[in-house]
Amino acid sequence: MKVGKLTDGQGGDHYESNDSNSRMFAHSAASYWDIASRINDTTQSDFDLWSFMHVGVPVMHMAVELIVKAVVAISDDKFVAASDGHNTAKIISDHTAIRVLGVINANKNKMELIGQLRKAWIDLRYAEGTLQYEQGDKKAFDEIMGSLTEEFKKLSGLKTL
Repeated sequence: MKVGKLTDGQGGDHYESNDSNSRMFAHSAASYWDIASRINDTTQSDFDLWSFMHVGVPVMHMAVELIVKAVVAISDDKFVAASDGHNTAKIISDHTAIRVLGVINANKNKMELIGQLRKAWIDLRYAEGTLQYEQGDKKAFDEIMGSLTEEFKKLSGLKTL
């Protein structure tokens, strides 16, 4: 396997614009959301708690982080995605003028979930944490992802991701 920069293989500097970045973030977020949904399906007989805890929950964080960055990047051409690292809650609270982010920011439970997903990215990914998970967390996650994905499609003009 060899991984390289997109610009190395494709050429051109248009991949560095916020418009292009937003679309790449959104497509990646959709993939992470799909994987998270598959790993986190607790109704399946082959549900694996360890995979869910150490892989699924950090993947949930990446899905939310990337779709938030997609919405902000397409709305704010001065946004620098790397500036806040993985602090999705800060990105949301800094951009509440974007309606969907303002709604999420006003929801204490959803912001708490987003904060816990960031902790999961740090602690669970390296098997250095524990997890208490409730079915309502999956519902809130899907609501966050759904509202942000729909907003991104409106802003970008894309019909699907």
